[in-house]
Amino acid sequence: MLAADGTASTDAGSGMWAVDVEHRLVIVIREQEMGKDPDPKAERLVLTFTASKPVGDDLTGRMAPSRLGQGAREINAKRCPETR
Repeated sequence: MLAADGTASTDAGSGMWAVDVEHRLVIVIREQEMGKDPDPKAERLVLTFTASKPVGDDLTGRMAPSRLGQGAREINAKRCPETR
């Protein structure tokens, strides 16, 4: 999940997001185990998303992790409807 305030959360942890100078989405999260208190010394994971087509309500592209040996994943996501 990406929030308008720059925060991000994934199944691996929470952190922040931004768009870099090459127009890629960069997510930096601090990994944590579910049900455990956050560890301020936990490893940070950097995910870089490169869109394969213009972004609208669909988000399609490749997400590459910062770890060696982990391959990129194809992503096809939909915008969540706003709730008020």
